[in-house]
Amino acid sequence: MNKEKAQKLTESYPMLFRKHNGEVCSLDETFGFECGSGWYDLINELCAEISEIVQSSEMQLWPNVVQVKEKFGGLRFYIHTSDFTNAMVTEADKLASDAMIEKIYQSISKAESKSLVTCEECGLPGKLYQASWVHVKCKTCEAIYQQKDILK
Repeated sequence: MNKEKAQKLTESYPMLFRKHNGEVCSLDETFGFECGSGWYDLINELCAEISEIVQSSEMQLWPNVVQVKEKFGGLRFYIHTSDFTNAMVTEADKLASDAMIEKIYQSISKAESKSLVTCEECGLPGKLYQASWVHVKCKTCEAIYQQKDILK
């Protein structure tokens, strides 16, 4: 993902993209956004959905996003929730936390499924190609990729 879009995501969702000490993290310090800019809208929608889930929950505990990447053609969005256990005081807290985490993982799963039909380069509808590596591209971006591959 290009630097401007990555920065926009980390600035728009500082509670998701933060270090353990609370400072904003660009992910560049760890893995970064290891996917094409075509998935920006997909990731932005996912972050908004996670934010809404957290804000509407009783606990309002924020997961940390630790890695966003492409793998086997699809989006992978990894979060860290181990800090949640420190906030658990009652059984009701644990149930509320578990319910929130389940909703977050359902949202992540939905976004990962959408990525399999979304061009990673431009964001238009795409399909899964299995060439030298598995990837999702629209017809135009795939043709450009194929042309570059031929010229190598």
